[in-house]
Amino acid sequence: QGAAGMRIYHPDYLRRLARLCRQYGILLIADEIAVGMGRTGRLWAFEHAGIEPDMVCIGKGLAAGYLPISATMVRQEIYQTFQDFPVDRTFYHGHTFAGNPLACAAAIAVLDFYRSHSVVRRAQANGAALTAAFRELQGLPGVKNIRCLGMIAACELEDRRGAGRRRAHDIRRLLQRQGVLIRPLGNVLYLLPPLLTPPALLRKLARMLGDAIRAGAG
Repeated sequence: QGAAGMRIYHPDYLRRLARLCRQYGILLIADEIAVGMGRTGRLWAFEHAGIEPDMVCIGKGLAAGYLPISATMVRQEIYQTFQDFPVDRTFYHGHTFAGNPLACAAAIAVLDFYRSHSVVRRAQANGAALTAAFRELQGLPGVKNIRCLGMIAACELEDRRGAGRRRAHDIRRLLQRQGVLIRPLGNVLYLLPPLLTPPALLRKLARMLGDAIRAGAG
């Protein structure tokens, strides 16, 4: 749940959910728009649970932010249900600007770069560095919870009577004056740095966030 505060569920939960979907004939749709393309240290976040969704929504990182593009991948048996007509097998439920060739070319270039530069493997290693740096924030004044997965790191502040939300924006303004841009989600401070960010820079960002948290507590 990215926009809901970077709430990360356990892989066991997703496995149980997948079993129930299979049991009752419900399609399982994985929203990988924000967490796919290596963000969690795997190419797709659902790989952590070892499941196979029926449909996967992808975007954002698909073109590395250069051009807007999104796509939906489906299981073959689902695809078969709309390829019988018309004869060109076009799925005529898109929108006016669907299939932009320039955006598609950018996505192909990104996929080639991922393969040639081992982006997902390197993101996994960088994620371990980010997690280690963020764990040091646990125990700081007013910090309720630290949670990390791959190149996602979230610091949840205690939020009695909305104090955590106000404090989060105080910290945001402090970091902005130092050249670091973050956008709190309510009382949650988080970092989603580029996948190939050097570990030394990740540690520096975590230290700056920790210093800002201490200053905000004062």
